[in-house]
Amino acid sequence: MITNINTTVQIATTTTTTTQLPELPVEIQHSILNHLTFRECIQCTSVSRSWRFMVLNRQKMWECISTRDKHTIVPQLLSYKNHINGSFVKQIYINRFSNPKQWPMVVDFLTAQQCNAIKEVELNLLFMTTASTLKFINICGDTLSRIFISLYRYSKNHPITNVTPDIFIRHCPRLTKLVFVGPAADSMDWQLTLPANFVHLHLADLAIDITNSNDILINSASFFHALPKLEHLALSLENIANTGALSLPSSLQQYCPNLSSLVLSGSGDYNITARHKLQQKTKTTVINHRQCEGITSIILRNSWNTQLAPMASSLLYEFIQQSQTNLRLLDLTGADELFSHDMITYLIGHPFPMLTHLTLRWQPMTDSPNATLLHRFIIQAATQLKYLGLKCKHHFADDELLLALSDTAQLLQELELDYSELITSNGLQRFLETMAHPNRTLRRIVFNGTPALNREILHTIAVSESCIVAEMAILHCRNVSIDDVEQFLNDKLAHKSSGGNNAECSIIMKKLELCFYHDKDPADFVNNNKKGREFLKKLDSVAKEWKFTLCSPVTTLIFGNYREEVITHDQFRKINRKNLL
Repeated sequence: MITNINTTVQIATTTTTTTQLPELPVEIQHSILNHLTFRECIQCTSVSRSWRFMVLNRQKMWECISTRDKHTIVPQLLSYKNHINGSFVKQIYINRFSNPKQWPMVVDFLTAQQCNAIKEVELNLLFMTTASTLKFINICGDTLSRIFISLYRYSKNHPITNVTPDIFIRHCPRLTKLVFVGPAADSMDWQLTLPANFVHLHLADLAIDITNSNDILINSASFFHALPKLEHLALSLENIANTGALSLPSSLQQYCPNLSSLVLSGSGDYNITARHKLQQKTKTTVINHRQCEGITSIILRNSWNTQLAPMASSLLYEFIQQSQTNLRLLDLTGADELFSHDMITYLIGHPFPMLTHLTLRWQPMTDSPNATLLHRFIIQAATQLKYLGLKCKHHFADDELLLALSDTAQLLQELELDYSELITSNGLQRFLETMAHPNRTLRRIVFNGTPALNREILHTIAVSESCIVAEMAILHCRNVSIDDVEQFLNDKLAHKSSGGNNAECSIIMKKLELCFYHDKDPADFVNNNKKGREFLKKLDSVAKEWKFTLCSPVTTLIFGNYREEVITHDQFRKINRKNLL
C-alpha cells in the first residue's frame, strides 16, 4: 500500500511505472492517489504529462478546496483553474491563520469557477462582511447544507464583522446544520429574529455564540417560530440574558416539537467547538431513536459568571420540569449557586426513569454542606446509569460514594473521574474489585488527574479475570509514570499469553489513551529514543486503538499553547509499513 509522497516518488522514478501508472484502471489510480494529501498530489503533476493529466482531471482532487495543506487557494490554484469544474467542488475549508483578505478573494475565485454545488463550508476567519457573505451565498446558497463559521477579531485595526447568523438561515433553504461563533453586527440593540412569515424546513442542528456583547438578545418567539425541524440547539447564556431567557423554555416547547438536545453555557466555560462535538456524541450515544417526545439531553455549564447563575438555575428548573420523564443525559457544571440545597433537593424530588448519562462538575467557592445531599441524588439515579462523570477536586466524589455506587450502579458501563482527590487508592481498589464481577458491565474508565490511581491498581486491571476494562484513559495522573504504564503493558501481555483472560478479552484492549508530562523533549522520546520505541511497540501489542501524548512541563502554557508530541496507532502502523517496503 502506498502511504506517502516519498513512496510514490520512489515508484515514479522508474521508467516503467512512470509510463504505466496512468494507464492503470481508473479505480486503481484513485486508490493510490487517495492516500496522498492535496499538496502531494500537486507534486505528482511534475512527474510527466500523463501523470499531470491523471491527477488534475480526477474529480475528487477538487471536491474539497482547503487551506489545511498550507495552501492559500488564491493565488495558488489560479494556474489550475482550467482543470477545476465548478460542479466538482463540494467543500470549502479556510483556517484562522489565512490572510485577512483571503476570504473575499476565494469568493471571487469560486464565482469565476461557477462553484454552484458546494454543500459544506468551515470558515475560521478574522472577520466577515455582509457583502462577501451574500456574494458567496448567491453562488451556492441553494446547495449549502452544513456551515461552520468561527470569527475572531485580533485588533481594532481589523474591520468589524457585520455578518449575522440569520443571513445563512434566510438564504440557505437546504441548510441542516449551522454553527456560528464570533462577533455579529456592530449595533448593540440588534436582536436575532426571523420574519414572521418565514419557515425553514430543514435546519435541525444550530449552535450560536455571539461574542461581542453580553446582551445580544435572541428574541425567542420571533426566532424559533421559524425553526420547526430543530433537533439540537446550543446557545450562549450571555446571548439569552434578561428578556431572551424568560421566554426560551416555552418558545422551544411551542415551536420546536422535535428538539431533543439542548446546550447552554457561559463564556470561558465551554467553547462552541467543544460544545458542538459533545452534541454529536450526545446524538450518537444517547439519542439514537425517537421513542420519546421532548428534550432528552440537557447540558448546562456556568462555572465562572456568577451574574448568570440565577438565570441558569431558573432555566434548569423549567427544563427539568418539562423533560424529567424523557431525560436521558444530564450534564451540569457550576459553582455553589447551581448546586444549591434547593436545586439538589429539587433534583432528588423528581424521578428520572430514562436517565442513563450523568455528568456533574461542581466547583464550590467555599466548604458546602450539600455534598451529602448530592450523594443521595447520584445514588438514586445510579440504578439505571450507563455513564457517570464525576468532575470535582474535593467535596462530593469520595470513597463513600464509590462504595455506594458499587452496590447500586449495576448497569454502569463508563466512569470518568476528574481529579476527585477525596478518593483514596484503597477506595478505588475496592470499587474496581467489586465491579469486576462477571455480572457487572463496567468497560471504560477515564482517569484525569486522579491521584488515587497508581501502579498497584493498574496491575489489578491488567490481570482481572473478568477483563472489566476494555477502554481506558490515563491523563496527567501524578502518581502514575510512563514506567508504571509500561509495567501495566507487560502484565497485560503476560496475562494474555498465559491464557488467564476469557476468550472475549484475551485479544487486546479496545482503546487506550495516555497523556503525560515529560521532563525532556517529547519529540525525542517518541521519535529517537530506543526506550520510547519499545514502549510504543508494547502499546501497539496491547491496544487495538491508542493515542499517546507527551507534554513539556516547561512550555505547557504559553499564550494558550503548549508543546506536545502526539502519536496514534494509525501513525505508528504507517511508519512500520513504510519501514518494511
